[in-house]
Amino acid sequence: MKRIIMIFMFLQFVMYAQQQTEKANENQNQNKTEQKTRKRKFTRGNVIEVIAGKYPVNKSSLSNEEIRKTSPVDAGKAVSELAGIEAIERGSVATDVRLRGASKDSILVSIEGMPFYGAGPMRMDPALFHLDFLQISKMEIIMGPYDMTHLGGNVGSIHFRFLPVEKGVHGSAHALYGSYQRIEGAGALSYSTKSESFFAQAGYAYKQSNVYTSGDGKALTQIYPENSTNAYKDDSKNQKAYAFQTAWASVGSRLSNTTKGELYFSYQRAGKILYPYLLMDATKDTAAIGLFHLQAQNIGGFTAIKYSIGYTVVDHDMDNALRKQASMMPMETTALAVNLSSRLAFVLESSQQKTEFGVDALKRFWRADNSMTMSSGMVMNSNLIPAVTTLQGGAFGEHSFLLGRLSTITLSARADYANMNSQEDNSSIQKQFYENVNTKRTFFFPSAAVEFVHSRGQWEFFIGSGIKSRIPDALEIFGALNRPCNMMSCQNTWVGNPNLKPDTRSEIDLGATQRSKSMRFKWRAYAGYGYATIVPAEISSAGGQKALTYQNKNTIFAGSELSFRWRFFASFSLVGNASYLRAKTTKGENLPEIAPLNGKLGILSENKVLCANCKLESEVFSRFAFKQNEINQNLNETSTPAWATANARFAFAMQRLRINLLLENLLNTYYYNHLSYLRDPFSAGVKVPQPGFHFILQAEARL
Repeated sequence: MKRIIMIFMFLQFVMYAQQQTEKANENQNQNKTEQKTRKRKFTRGNVIEVIAGKYPVNKSSLSNEEIRKTSPVDAGKAVSELAGIEAIERGSVATDVRLRGASKDSILVSIEGMPFYGAGPMRMDPALFHLDFLQISKMEIIMGPYDMTHLGGNVGSIHFRFLPVEKGVHGSAHALYGSYQRIEGAGALSYSTKSESFFAQAGYAYKQSNVYTSGDGKALTQIYPENSTNAYKDDSKNQKAYAFQTAWASVGSRLSNTTKGELYFSYQRAGKILYPYLLMDATKDTAAIGLFHLQAQNIGGFTAIKYSIGYTVVDHDMDNALRKQASMMPMETTALAVNLSSRLAFVLESSQQKTEFGVDALKRFWRADNSMTMSSGMVMNSNLIPAVTTLQGGAFGEHSFLLGRLSTITLSARADYANMNSQEDNSSIQKQFYENVNTKRTFFFPSAAVEFVHSRGQWEFFIGSGIKSRIPDALEIFGALNRPCNMMSCQNTWVGNPNLKPDTRSEIDLGATQRSKSMRFKWRAYAGYGYATIVPAEISSAGGQKALTYQNKNTIFAGSELSFRWRFFASFSLVGNASYLRAKTTKGENLPEIAPLNGKLGILSENKVLCANCKLESEVFSRFAFKQNEINQNLNETSTPAWATANARFAFAMQRLRINLLLENLLNTYYYNHLSYLRDPFSAGVKVPQPGFHFILQAEARL
């Protein structure tokens, strides 16, 4: 080990001397040196890391600093800055996302490896909403069906990593003010002894905002026609768009020289949140998260043994009390999600290979009740999600090894078993549309992937193939929402499909990255086949009544993503990203909610100013999307026009202080994106436009 460290230090010195003495030929000489002196080691992402291959093609990462630069309102908004991820914005906050054209349970959201789910039936309280940025060090995103070491997520994964406690006393403070009276304040403190015999941290954050105004001068609560029953009441149009607070704390100890444990708790509480995208608004949203981690190193012949257990409770209520319809037909939905998960992993690592294997398990309880009071006074109650308990467990393994001097191969697989049990019976509604209705379902399914990485100089090339499944969720199988019926139709009736199969995605990916002093480049292309992809669809009963349901359809898809940063002159860089996806059923029907070609393009300048440790960043950029004509006509999707916005960002940093100023939609453009409205049959009847011109001023300080 000492010899390896000495060689590495010597090589670093050689590279540094070469950069200083041969600056004119820096890139060429550096490439030759790296090829001759390459050193391998492994990353936490289970991909062998080489000097020129630290940025895997199918993975992305957003650090806390990178997130803060864009001043996002929540984590969903933050990750939507990446190519291949789009934001579903039902209001001003609680941003949900689609990754490579998929959403909901097709995307695994985890907190330190523990799966996390919201309670809202329509994902109006997405898991990405329930953590504050001061809590996390980074978000790791895996694109494609390659995350075999975690349960769930057949299209991709988004992992939260908590901010580690550094030795000594540390603190941070965050303040923000912006248009529409957007106000944020947060602070955190941490302490750790030098030996880490005791370490702890605690923090608190508060956020609020009024409703924003779009480019046509209308507030978000004024987008409905006055004669619409879904329109906001006159005395409700000046409501706050949202207000919520988050508190967190952790305590831990190094129990021995090789073992460390940590207990983490987080609690978030929100009051009213306006969702013009939907027919109801949130009246309450609370999320409690408890996690315990224990890690032992160099024990029992293993490099590491890691154990985690997590417990989350999300309570989410909605009603239409702020809408005109409430005077004719009051509606209310109460939802509860309780999740208990655990994971045990064993790691064996050497200079040539790394193996990780283990087991994980999840107990997921999900319930949602809906009630409507008719004008006659009759109350219609529905077991929208009928108290469903899902037990899922799996075993996983991943092995990475060197192939020659410049290549690595990663083989991974897992096998899962799941049992779903509905404690309440919706069969009276489901039997109108389906036969063989049952309150129990079981699933068994394997998954596997292979990844090949070849590094040469500043380039890394990737090819991978994977197949992974997710089980249908409780709403998709057992759900039912009974709506008023006439002789021929049940308007907006919603019914789960008791015969759904697991949603399975098979995919192949190609890609390349380059990272040099003047260029950072990442390109990915992918294509695949969806076996029994779960998609919304209409169904008719024997009597001709119609309802919304879910069906398995075989699909084909292909897409590409690109991101780059090219320093073309002195301190100026051209930055941008773009993504494109086409997805259809094998019968040629367009899948719903597929993004058009979209991305970002700008010029970034970085300069040292005023003092040696001071830096000023300025960026002028445009976000854009092309017209989307590839729509699903069965769900009454409509084409969305092309749009582009002009934006500017300025950031001043000096040691422990950072100040950001963001100016968005400088030309006050009126526009909306392809995910701006709910599809039939639950369409709210309007498209939700994006904000007009607005500013955000943010300051951060660290102790």
